[in-house]
Amino acid sequence: MSTVLVLIKFAAWLATGSVAMLSSLVDSSLDVVASTVNLFAVRQALEPPDREHRFGHGKAEPLAALGQAAFLSGGALLLVFEAVSRVVNPAPVVRANLGIVVMLVSILFDGALILYQRYVVARTQSLRSAPTSCISAAISSSMPEFWPPSSSTSSSTRRFWTHCSAARSGW
Repeated sequence: MSTVLVLIKFAAWLATGSVAMLSSLVDSSLDVVASTVNLFAVRQALEPPDREHRFGHGKAEPLAALGQAAFLSGGALLLVFEAVSRVVNPAPVVRANLGIVVMLVSILFDGALILYQRYVVARTQSLRSAPTSCISAAISSSMPEFWPPSSSTSSSTRRFWTHCSAARSGW
């Protein structure tokens, strides 16, 4: 589904010429690439030691992280270049309604993903997906009184900090 979202955002970026759409496209692309690279890196890292790798294959994960950092840096440079180019040579965003619809679909997709991850966390009692749960808790918390948590802080904000503290201890 994430790959489909990347393709939709790519088509919307081509149709609208929006730098904001390009930014969202780069973000979604990074998610797909990072997840794919992590899948292979973790599988490789779990391989037992062998004749050529006496201490195992654990270096696969940091190498994957390095690759992700390079991809992220490349995406950031692309966005900086495009943004500066638009400041110097302004261009109107065309088919803005299409861009808005694509972003709304993206928001709905992300919301569904957060709900699914919360379901998995609740069903498995696993804290591995807790960072997303922290994000969803932050969204549902009352933001004006967000930090620092105190006795006058709302119960939703206190639940957020309690949940995220528990999640960090399980990471």
